[in-house]
Amino acid sequence: MAATPYFRVSAHRGLSGVMPENTLPSFAAAIALGADEIEFDVRLTRDLQMIVCHDAEVNRVSERKGSLRDYDLDTLLHSNAGSYKNWYVPFCTPEQVIAQFGGRVIMNIHIAEFHPDIDVPGELRRLLYRYDASDNAYFSARGEELRQCRLSAPDIPRCSLQPGEPDGPDIVDYAIRYACSRVQFQKPYFNRSLIRRAQDYGMRCSACWADDRYETKRLLDAGIDTVLTNRADVLLAMRNE
Repeated sequence: MAATPYFRVSAHRGLSGVMPENTLPSFAAAIALGADEIEFDVRLTRDLQMIVCHDAEVNRVSERKGSLRDYDLDTLLHSNAGSYKNWYVPFCTPEQVIAQFGGRVIMNIHIAEFHPDIDVPGELRRLLYRYDASDNAYFSARGEELRQCRLSAPDIPRCSLQPGEPDGPDIVDYAIRYACSRVQFQKPYFNRSLIRRAQDYGMRCSACWADDRYETKRLLDAGIDTVLTNRADVLLAMRNE
């Protein structure tokens, strides 16, 4: 086993290796299995409403085509987000996720889209407080997007994601700049030195992703303490051993 005696299992888009990702059943299954965290992505619809979806387009997971921005929220809530797995399950909103699971599990909320006409971190913060879930959530964002998270929701912990620009500040630089308590590394853009640097600042270190024992052990041996996974069932069984 890895040197780390205990690690956190973060269900990446829920139990997404088995069930349709970023849907209420997928999150419920991961929580029922004992996942420490669920991770989900927040984007915007045509009418600038928040929806849970990883991709900017709907083609991969649903029966619809085109961009999320081609559809209003009501249409997407009556669309199938599980057709790629031969399921029927609708898209969901962050409010539905927070209302149903808030306080039961830590929520890693990846703000995948920002817009000048809607304060996404602020709206999410209001939902977390409405459903008494503010102590069990954190926002993940990239680079300068963390600035808006800090301005609009200074009391919600922040997690620095892999920045988009290859020649600018690194993930830990942004985490320091915006007082993040966590960094979420993306394979293969990290090494032990970067992990140690984050840990020296007292940050938790997660990595995306591992779905088997070998890769999980490799991440833990490198110093990762939280593993994002599409197969929370596999990693939880490994940890329980």
